[in-house]
Amino acid sequence: MIGSSYRKKNNLAQAEKYYIESIEVLGTIDTDLKKELAAEGHALLGVLYSEAFLNRDINSKAEKSILQALDIFNARNSIRNTHTTTHKEFLCHIGKHKWRLGSIYNRLDKFNEALDEGFYDAKYIMEDNLNNCSDALLQKARVFEGMGQSFLRKGKLDVALDYQTKSINIFKQILGESATFASTSFRIETFIRLNKLKDAYQDFLTTLEFSQNRKNNYYQLLQLSNLYHAAFIQYKQKDFKKSHEHFVEFIKRSKIFCKIFLDKETYENLIATGMFVELNCDDIDRIKSISIYLENSVHIFSAIYGQITHPFVIDYVLVNSEELQKVVKDLKIMVTKFGSVQ
Repeated sequence: MIGSSYRKKNNLAQAEKYYIESIEVLGTIDTDLKKELAAEGHALLGVLYSEAFLNRDINSKAEKSILQALDIFNARNSIRNTHTTTHKEFLCHIGKHKWRLGSIYNRLDKFNEALDEGFYDAKYIMEDNLNNCSDALLQKARVFEGMGQSFLRKGKLDVALDYQTKSINIFKQILGESATFASTSFRIETFIRLNKLKDAYQDFLTTLEFSQNRKNNYYQLLQLSNLYHAAFIQYKQKDFKKSHEHFVEFIKRSKIFCKIFLDKETYENLIATGMFVELNCDDIDRIKSISIYLENSVHIFSAIYGQITHPFVIDYVLVNSEELQKVVKDLKIMVTKFGSVQ
């Protein structure tokens, strides 16, 4: 579809226009193929909205579109162990749309729904290969990627790591390493939270090798988050110079992303409160500057995700900031008590 070309360029208006036109044209065609094509049009429209708005899809455009795709096959509800002969002919298509439903729910922060209503059904279809789906292995990699994200946000880190690694291995096998970008990006965070810093930084370096053609907000946010991860890893490994360098790049990229993604008032509030100020280490010690960057990151990601209670923020970014705040506080106490700290 022409809409997919515009989607890759992050041109929401043109992509939306062509997807809608294709759906309208299909409404005039009366063939067995119409179901599959119409459902694909609705599903791709949902993916477009999801990648553009993320969890800020206040009108639920993405969810409504993907559910319309599933309604064409009468497959909105779970089909595990209950699929009918009506479903059988279209199981491969249903599996793909269930994966997309799970991905959309992940971006809407509905992680339980992502698993229960999306990924588990898709996994059931693809793992059992119920209809000899030609792309079953690819869809399995995609489903494992999504499940890895769901379990990461639910705090089940070992389960998340298992699915992320399975996804990466399958992607490498069938498409090559560049296809692992999203799974690898989420695994960086998982490794950090499991205190596997060396593995985490290696994954970060791996993502730098990928040339990402997709310019949508979803992938831009992953790239931005990876820079944050890298900066925090280097702080934990006590390479404060490298950590500071990563944070400078993170702040630069954050400003660009937030100007595009956020509403004007929220963006200007971040500007006014100095969230994008680059700190000069000649004027302030590196640990203190990293502490400020970590604190500012809480505000930046809270603005992006719409709330500090988002699990990425409250369970990870805020925890990282508070950890260093305590270190800085303890250092101040020691300096006050002993005069200097060697």
